[in-house]
Amino acid sequence: MMVRHEEEMIWEPEHNSNIPVHYLAVDTNVFISHLNLIRTIHTLLLGLRPSPIIFLLPSVVIHELDTLKASRAPSAPDSPITLGRLVQAANTWLLEVHRNRRMTGLGALRCQSLKEQWDTKIKDHGQNDDQILDCCLHFANHGAKVTLWTNDKNLSVKAESNDIPTLGAQNMTLTKFFKSIDEIFPETLWKDVSRLSIYDEPSYEHQNGNGVRVFDHDMDMDMDMDHDLHEPITELQSIGTTCQDKEEEEKRYPYLLPQPTFPLPPSSYHPTPSSLPVAPVWSRRNSNSHIPSPTPTQSPSPSPFQQNRQPTSPNSIPMDRHSSSSKSSSKSISMNSRSSVSPTKSSTSRSSIPSRQPSDSTSTSIPANRTPTGPSGILLTSLRLSLRPFAISLLRQCPNPPRPPDRPLDTEQILSALADTLSTLDTTLQQQGEPSSSEIRISLIRSIGAVKTINNYIDNHTGVDLRRSLEKGNRRIRSGEIIQCLENLKSMFKELGLGVDGDLERLDDVIEDIKKLN
Repeated sequence: MMVRHEEEMIWEPEHNSNIPVHYLAVDTNVFISHLNLIRTIHTLLLGLRPSPIIFLLPSVVIHELDTLKASRAPSAPDSPITLGRLVQAANTWLLEVHRNRRMTGLGALRCQSLKEQWDTKIKDHGQNDDQILDCCLHFANHGAKVTLWTNDKNLSVKAESNDIPTLGAQNMTLTKFFKSIDEIFPETLWKDVSRLSIYDEPSYEHQNGNGVRVFDHDMDMDMDMDHDLHEPITELQSIGTTCQDKEEEEKRYPYLLPQPTFPLPPSSYHPTPSSLPVAPVWSRRNSNSHIPSPTPTQSPSPSPFQQNRQPTSPNSIPMDRHSSSSKSSSKSISMNSRSSVSPTKSSTSRSSIPSRQPSDSTSTSIPANRTPTGPSGILLTSLRLSLRPFAISLLRQCPNPPRPPDRPLDTEQILSALADTLSTLDTTLQQQGEPSSSEIRISLIRSIGAVKTINNYIDNHTGVDLRRSLEKGNRRIRSGEIIQCLENLKSMFKELGLGVDGDLERLDDVIEDIKKLN
């Protein structure tokens, strides 16, 4: 997938002769860890003629991608995603951008050629940081406006010292990006940014059943690692939240290991680390119960809203994540806010409090956690069948359907036919001159991604070893994501005027059934 001949990438973007080109040079770690954010920005820039900014990849970044594409180093301990997989995704998109630019002449990204150097001997005596800075200086000295996008503090200091403004990447979002760039963007772009508000979340990680954060290559992979490309890969170590900023100042490539889960905001009913090892959910006091009054080492009583709050999942229950026993604490928290018990009460006193869990002789109550159940085969089949009417309607309305509309559509073919038809419609709109930033095309692109996610979710639960799938680099898809995908498809179907009330009701029924899995 690697584009090996940088000298063939030379391309001059269209721009007003009286306004210099604004290049945004991208560092390696930013290009990999923020790939989908960059993809989204690039798509929005293609709708502007000319583009106010052009992404610039230094040649050393291309070289580093080439050296990392076969890396088998895990992105985190016990994580199935490898660094090589992330790099391959970046290379694939980069190749697609250049092919599309060759066919259409439109683009908002270019690469530095081997001849475009400010210091012709920089590769002999300069490190990779210096080569990135040299790329910026070359274009700046040829009349262009250059900004460097990097998280490397040392490189940022060098760039700022040479009058090259820099842009940080920490917690970068779509809205924050365009507000940070020294350019004036049209109102149409800000409207598109507003519609794509989903990208304003700085991270898109999900946790699998073991608490390991896994990332989707179709979502923005905002990850950090404590590793330098020039050090042995075997020396990888996790970084903590308290020293993350300090480590980032010393390391240049923080994208292998994901950040540890950030602790929840402190709550009034959390125990202090010096008190109890378990963070119970306090229930409404019963006049007949004998719960001791809070002591100075215990948390005060919560508000009535907190007392009556019904947790929907184990992750929604607050706990002291700084406690060394947080892992065991999660098992000791009652799943019912009305059945919580004090871990300091004896087994005889504990029986006076309503609880699903029988009394125990131990010092802590360990109620039976409700294990989330996976979808049944009937539910997965219903999920497919609920989308069949919409797939058939799209096939009949598509100018160039990917398959004959009158051919019987088997259950196993529904999702593939739906995705192919949506892709064909998007291609047709593109050929008709519809801008990629238009609302209908954005809706189609989202719907295509939703169908692919649903298909992967079904594959994970039908005849596929999930553990083997994770080892191959696929991630565990949660039922909450499927609900969101179905809601997005439902909105798109309504926009296109597809389906009758009965079809939409069946889709709603499936959504409700999936919600019960949480």
